[in-house]
Order: sequence, then structure tokens, then C-alpha cells
Amino acid sequence: MLSVGGASKEEEMKTIKKAYKFRIYPTLEQVIFFLKNFGCVRKVHNLMLDDRKKGYEEYKSTGIKTKYPTPAKYKNVNLI
Repeated sequence: MLSVGGASKEEEMKTIKKAYKFRIYPTLEQVIFFLKNFGCVRKVHNLMLDDRKKGYEEYKSTGIKTKYPTPAKYKNVNLI
């Protein structure tokens, strides 16, 4: 028996969703590593977002699309 929405009630009931939560207790060295790593990732993300915004503004004014850089472009930039 199929319902109008697509999947039957029996198929919907067979789906089991699970979630696991883990708590970690990093050492001081690991905390420093995570802070540096996430700081760099955030900086690269913000630089890429800024480049995309500038590219979009340029596109709106000129109609010319630009190629967006990859994270490798920022590898040699002094991030911290």
C-alpha cells in the first residue's frame, strides 16, 4: 500500500536514526593545536568569503565572472 507522499508507512517506520555524543578531554598540547588550527581555518574562510564578495560586486557592475581562489592560494599568507 503506497501513500500519496511517496514512501509507505511501513518503509517510513523501518528507518532508524541514531546519534552518538562524545566528550573529549584534550591535553594542553592538543588544546593549543586545535586553537591554532581552527584559527587558521577561520582566517582562510574569511579571506575566501571576502574575495567572493568582491568578485560578486565586480560581477554586478561589469557582468564579468571571476574565478574564485582555492585555499591553496592563502598557504603562503601570514595568517597569524
